[in-house]
Amino acid sequence: QLTDLRSDGLVLATLVLPNRLFDRYSKNALLDLAYVRLVGDLLAGAGQPDDATLATAELAVDDYGTGALLRQAVRAWEGRGLRVRVETKADVRWIAARAASVAARSARAREMEGLRADVDDGPLGTGNAGNRETLDWLRARAEAGLSWPGFVKTSFKTVTELDGQPPTTKEPVPALTDLLERPHAEAFLAGRLDVTAARVRSGSSTWTQRLEKPARGPAPRGADAFLILLCGGLVLDDELSLETLDELLDREQGFASHWRVLTGPELDLEDPRTLTLARAHARGVIQLVPTEHEDPAERAAALAGLRVVASGEPEGLHVALSD
Repeated sequence: QLTDLRSDGLVLATLVLPNRLFDRYSKNALLDLAYVRLVGDLLAGAGQPDDATLATAELAVDDYGTGALLRQAVRAWEGRGLRVRVETKADVRWIAARAASVAARSARAREMEGLRADVDDGPLGTGNAGNRETLDWLRARAEAGLSWPGFVKTSFKTVTELDGQPPTTKEPVPALTDLLERPHAEAFLAGRLDVTAARVRSGSSTWTQRLEKPARGPAPRGADAFLILLCGGLVLDDELSLETLDELLDREQGFASHWRVLTGPELDLEDPRTLTLARAHARGVIQLVPTEHEDPAERAAALAGLRVVASGEPEGLHVALSD
């Protein structure tokens, strides 16, 4: 029912925290970064309203133990005129926060259904640590000496105990200025990241707009791992082959796994490429996000999208797929 309200102006944005980040870094610090990204998504989805329009709006955030980054962002949003409410159990008082929790549960349910269909040694149960079927599945894998797939949170106590490991010590999330150049970091905090100009850190010290990644390979490390929380989604080059799409959409090692994929306004399900993306969406590997922008360059610029191209050097922040 919420999805049906999009034609009336409702903007929904959901963002997945990949387990490769959750298992390594502080959860609350990751949530700070995710909330900043989501506010940028909501503003972009509303057509980047000016400050005068923002003065008539309110933002409700469910307080999970907000950190310095989100507090800094709140000051930037309030500087633009937005009224911000950060409250515990915000979904009790604010209908927008309640709608957000419904959207999040819906996205999780879609991924769980896809996992149940993909995993051949189930049943997986509900995925909650206290569910009997889930616990039985975890124990069976541990006893068989099998590695954990990426959808298992290996930092959870249940899993560390099965592995005979001590509790996981989480790392702090890097400073935003270690991920984005300072002017772009400040724009990101205010909800205005411009991917046509922004540069991200690649490696230890290089600032760049062009990144080279394989379509399928090990999970990105360092600053590259945070791209999914810095950008509004992926904009896939129309020239990518079906074979390349299959590699990108591999649940475990595909570069696009867990990303939002920003599409044009019309999805042609007669097109094999679109059908491939739709199937990945249904399995919870990606989230397809139709937009009003037909042109990929305009789509990326308007929604802070990271372009993925097979070759060439388009303007703005992009990934060039490598062998």
